[in-house]
Amino acid sequence: MIPGALVVLIKAWLVFLIVFVWARFSLARIRTDQILEFGWRMLLPLAVLQVVLAAVYRLYLFDLSGMSDSTYGGTAWDAFGIPFLVPALTTILWLALFFLLLNDTGKNERTARMYHVQTVQPAGTHTPGQD
Repeated sequence: MIPGALVVLIKAWLVFLIVFVWARFSLARIRTDQILEFGWRMLLPLAVLQVVLAAVYRLYLFDLSGMSDSTYGGTAWDAFGIPFLVPALTTILWLALFFLLLNDTGKNERTARMYHVQTVQPAGTHTPGQD
């Protein structure tokens, strides 16, 4: 028999090989600075807000007296539709915020093309040895 941890490791590698390699070769080139900007602008603030929201849920919506060792697991999260309603609303809220922040206000602005300030001749017109 193959141990369970080895099966999980093999599955993870297969997912990596199939999904990530397929995405890498089929999608357009994404530069490292674009990935970093996406992480800083979108993912980090959303992750921090998600941690804060999880702490608020745990502190104010969790009822410790409802914990039990029964088959059903107790009623600690049962009040006000918390098991189904709160995660659904949270997901909808984050998706709306994600797409709202995704619309960049300055994407239609034409940025100035970078060039070297010391360039005297256009590229390709200089012949070495004929100065």
